[in-house]
Amino acid sequence: MGIIFRQRSFSYFKPFTWQSNPFVLPFFMLTVFSLLRFPSICFCILIPFWSLGQNYFKPLDSEIPGPNRYRSADGQPGPSYFQQKVDYAIEVELNDEERSISGQELITYYNNSPNTLDFLWLQLDQNIRSDEGIKELIRGQAISDPLEEEDLKKVVKRPFNSDFKIEWVKGKNGERLKYHVNNTLIRVIPEEAIPPNGKYEFRISWSYLINDVNKVGGRSGYEVLDDGNAIFAIAQFYPRMALYDDLQGWELRQYLGQAEFGLEFGDFDVSITLPGGYLVGATGVHINKEELFSPLTIQKIDEAMKSDKPVEIISKEEAISRGKMKIREKKTWNFRAEKVRDFAFACSRKFIWEA
Repeated sequence: MGIIFRQRSFSYFKPFTWQSNPFVLPFFMLTVFSLLRFPSICFCILIPFWSLGQNYFKPLDSEIPGPNRYRSADGQPGPSYFQQKVDYAIEVELNDEERSISGQELITYYNNSPNTLDFLWLQLDQNIRSDEGIKELIRGQAISDPLEEEDLKKVVKRPFNSDFKIEWVKGKNGERLKYHVNNTLIRVIPEEAIPPNGKYEFRISWSYLINDVNKVGGRSGYEVLDDGNAIFAIAQFYPRMALYDDLQGWELRQYLGQAEFGLEFGDFDVSITLPGGYLVGATGVHINKEELFSPLTIQKIDEAMKSDKPVEIISKEEAISRGKMKIREKKTWNFRAEKVRDFAFACSRKFIWEA
């Protein structure tokens, strides 16, 4: 058995073995030696190897579908083009002492495709922080020379485990549905298949621990300020429907943190419950300001809507005062957004507000 090299060439691989090519093994040994001692030389050696098997004149129709009933030759929507639609009604609570989020959501899925769907796929982006997730299989750490104590801690330290804890998935009649979690994806089996132009509603209950972005990184999380208060920037906080289109069906690539995937457009109705004193900024329009603000603050908000210049709604002094009070009475903020693909929010007692 020989060492096999695989060089990607668009959508296919070309294998090389030392039995078929006597130069492969020496090349491999030279590359490893150069990588360890002379990185710049190694890079120069690898450039021609990367080009092996590449076909720069390969027709694009093998990569991009030709004109069909879904898409015309110039890329415009064809007569049978479709987009799925997903509406979310989300109730989420942020616990600033435990640094956690829990929530429930009602998902209304509109199958505008010509296909009958026997199952549904959703993204669980928070599962990237599971200590048993696929991310750990590709995670690497650089070791300095000489090895310092802090470097050793980074190598042996277990990752912060903040994956989604799915409590239940329920169908339209309240019965629990079967589901299967596959790393950063979850497949849900509805009671019956969803026909073309059909609509299906189901609910999910979940929770997870929020990550400290200064310690474990991430696209969202919290940052602790000098006075003990925190700023929460929350995204990817709810199970969300995976994309389904005419090109590939379900988008089933695992989320590894380097990039995100397309999502379906829809309407959001989101209620965010958290301790009093917090200010919240979120996707969409805030619709219950009368329940949260004083008449004077509401007057400032209305003034800002008509002004060409910034209006100070919450001053620096007010933000400092909010941070000291630490009110535990809960408040609920309600936001609505139409025809958007995602929802995120940020909150803190120390926000200064100009609008």
